[in-house]
Amino acid sequence: MIKAIIFDFGGVCFYPGNSSQLLLEAIFRSKLPKIKIISIFLSNKRKEIKNLVDNFNEAKIKEDEFFKEIKKITKYNFNEKDLKKQIIDLHKPIKPVIDILKKLKSKYKLCLLTNNNSWLNEIDKKHHFYQYFDVVINSYDFKVAKPNKKIYQIALSRLKVKPSECIFIDDKKENVSAAEKYGIKSIKYKNPKQLLKDLKKFGVEL
Repeated sequence: MIKAIIFDFGGVCFYPGNSSQLLLEAIFRSKLPKIKIISIFLSNKRKEIKNLVDNFNEAKIKEDEFFKEIKKITKYNFNEKDLKKQIIDLHKPIKPVIDILKKLKSKYKLCLLTNNNSWLNEIDKKHHFYQYFDVVINSYDFKVAKPNKKIYQIALSRLKVKPSECIFIDDKKENVSAAEKYGIKSIKYKNPKQLLKDLKKFGVEL
């Protein structure tokens, strides 16, 4: 019997889904000279940026160090507040999924499980999505990220359910595979219509 459903944040509940891609888009929209933007996209700096974002999301580095390193990579002294605002503003809710959350909330325990950073709370202040979840688990707070087994254990512990009593939804294959290995029923998210169909296959009432 399904008692709890775990949702990913970026790419499932909100656009966009890729943290490093989000940062690149924010940089692209900033006042960074076009020639520098082109050099970032054509070099291995994209990998550096991804690693930096991953480290920030696991609290291996703090916000000030994150910005310091981004400035080193881009070789551009951008306004930190402007870039942060740009990143937060780029987050947009996937409304059909929010509607699904509203329907599920009265029947199941809901958990948000995300590889994110300290800005997640600020995104919530703007969009008020925490209200749909009984448990919010941010990799930044626990210093461990998906697909590490530990973060799934934390989610199950907070929800007080067994792996077999839970469904996990994520748009990344590696995260879904990790959850399945741990015994959690999982859905690889593609779009809201497919999500509804797959939830019903697991016997979820909507």
